[in-house]
Amino acid sequence: MLVVCAVVGGFFLHERMSVPPIQNAAKSAPQPAPLEISTAPSVLFVGDSFTAGAGLGTHDGYSYIVCRTIGWNCDVDAQGATGFISDGRAFRTDSNRAIDRLDEDKEIFSVDAVIIDAGRNDLGYPADRVLPAIAAYIAKVKSLWPTAKLAAIVPSYLSSIPYFTYPQIRDGYTRLAAAEGVTLIDPVAEGWYRGIDISTLTNEASPIHPSLYGARFIAERIVRDLRDTGFLKQVEEQVSNGH
Repeated sequence: MLVVCAVVGGFFLHERMSVPPIQNAAKSAPQPAPLEISTAPSVLFVGDSFTAGAGLGTHDGYSYIVCRTIGWNCDVDAQGATGFISDGRAFRTDSNRAIDRLDEDKEIFSVDAVIIDAGRNDLGYPADRVLPAIAAYIAKVKSLWPTAKLAAIVPSYLSSIPYFTYPQIRDGYTRLAAAEGVTLIDPVAEGWYRGIDISTLTNEASPIHPSLYGARFIAERIVRDLRDTGFLKQVEEQVSNGH
């Protein structure tokens, strides 16, 4: 499964969507209109080809759907076949681990929240290697954006059957999230794919990735969790207070 995910996940997207278009000035005074600056929160999604929306339209991945649903500015840093450990270079030479992309992210993005959706390509590694890599990643995110709120998604595939390292990853991630103040979303524990025909969620051309319906399905559940946990409210209140 890991190899298949990496092969079909050779997709890179590093894009900012938060700058609105410049409006045309009146014909009687052909001067550039001032740029409208969005006051909505900005969120950075970091991950792999799932996060990027591989096989879909440019802005049809679930990270973008989440942002459109909640009205936030959307930043996405996603490289296929990568993770906390995996650098994806068995499939392309210009990819990097998630942690090695953070310095560039800091130069490009000013964010109020970070949602970490990485680790699928690390599920073939022992949990005692993956968990320290997750801890190091979270520590660096917090050092770069000390006021940003963090949420993380426990890595899983489009399946109701958890990966064999899931119990160890879940337990370690849960402890780490509690210690670091990270809102944790766990698709397996919440039963996202239980009792569902998975084929309706998968991309026909790339079955390991979500279809457009699958992306909407995942986005709906992410938004629900972010609302239910109070994450959205916390970020929006922090932004409105100027922090």
